[in-house]
Amino acid sequence: MPRAISILMRGALGSYQQGHQLNALDAGLREPVALVFMDDAHLEEGVPCNFKGVIPACQVSPLVKYTEYCAARGLFVHKRLAELGASPGFLILGLFGNPTNWFGADGTGCPSLASCIPDLRELLDRHKRLQILVDYSWEGALGDEFFPGFDTFVRDLGVAPNRVVVLVSNEGIEDRYARYLRESRRSPADWYRVIGDDLWLMYSAVELRQKHWYAHPESLVRESEVDDARHRIRQRKFLSFNRRPRWHRFLLALMIGRLGLESDGFVSMSSSRYQGDWASEDERVAGFGASMDPSVWSELSGVKDRVYATLPWNLDINMEQNSGQPELYLFATQSRDLFLQSYTQIITESYMEGDCADVFITEKTCRAIANLQPFLVFGHAGTLRRFRKHGFEPVPFFDGGYDEALNLGHRLTKLYQCLADLQASSIRDLHERYYAVFDILRFNRERLFQMPTILAASVATRLRRELWVR
Repeated sequence: MPRAISILMRGALGSYQQGHQLNALDAGLREPVALVFMDDAHLEEGVPCNFKGVIPACQVSPLVKYTEYCAARGLFVHKRLAELGASPGFLILGLFGNPTNWFGADGTGCPSLASCIPDLRELLDRHKRLQILVDYSWEGALGDEFFPGFDTFVRDLGVAPNRVVVLVSNEGIEDRYARYLRESRRSPADWYRVIGDDLWLMYSAVELRQKHWYAHPESLVRESEVDDARHRIRQRKFLSFNRRPRWHRFLLALMIGRLGLESDGFVSMSSSRYQGDWASEDERVAGFGASMDPSVWSELSGVKDRVYATLPWNLDINMEQNSGQPELYLFATQSRDLFLQSYTQIITESYMEGDCADVFITEKTCRAIANLQPFLVFGHAGTLRRFRKHGFEPVPFFDGGYDEALNLGHRLTKLYQCLADLQASSIRDLHERYYAVFDILRFNRERLFQMPTILAASVATRLRRELWVR
């Protein structure tokens, strides 16, 4: 193994490598992981891709794409199927959406993936040490319906389940999957395996790091700009981007309206008239709102008609005209002035509800870290704790007690209390609080930019063991 890769593995893997004893598998466990591509696979987005576009949900593997931009690239090697021989490797399938999209049961008339590609059973019979890696890491595989759906997909492919590994962006899924196997009385050795990690930290860091250069039209906020503005008060207290019309975003709108925070922040918010890639969840607001402290929910429900009449709130894009076009804002940092003229971000992550073990972190939170802003996050319980686990420093800007509230209603109530504190704080007080935590914000941005190498190395270790232990 090249010395640089050896050093990378010892340094970046850290605790992942500690305690492993050398054994008969050691030579194999130090080999780069072979990512296998069909002989006729084309380069797409700079990397090879198996079966891109044969169904809309089959696209470039995020893992393959983003490892190209980090120091852990040497832990992987790309191989065409013809050169694999008897060596172990993973045939990569980059899949998006949900399993019903993959086996032709989503109601759109789209055929199944299995009907559009070569017989994978034949490939696995010819290459005894070849496995299939379903890269579903753009998603968190949240919800109990994922595992039965994935069962059906594997059956539709016709391959042995124990030749399949699925990669997702949610560390908590592994405990859920273990419970699912126990409850369905299945042996883990005979079924597919699930690897979960917070890979959106990797993908977001790569994308945002590319904007880390002066004069880029979407460049990140620079430390020199923040230093230079120490004696200038910013225009607004907070910034909040809210895209698809999910229930917790509407609930945030009610909180902002009840507290009179509209003029204190830069806020985008869709309306219940949004049409496109997501159906409005306005009808769920009352259900989740009722789980809050009754007095708080009474106040919020009382302003609903008034607040909803003002939606949408357009900030960087017209929310109604650009519905169904998430590519316009996925990794874009929007106007730099929005970050430079506000102190903190209020983030509505993709989900708040669901299993308490699930923590799904996306580019929404990473954008705040990359632009040197503390944040309040409407997301899963344990989100802040997960960041600490990854080596980020806690930022004492808000009371972080909401993060430990497993009960969704209690968490929403605590978040409302944080917003009430924001409303009661003068903008000068926020200015002083911001600069008191600025060194932590700088540290956390650098930590974010380290995550691609750390996470890619972690995944490589897990995949390598799957290849050589089985």
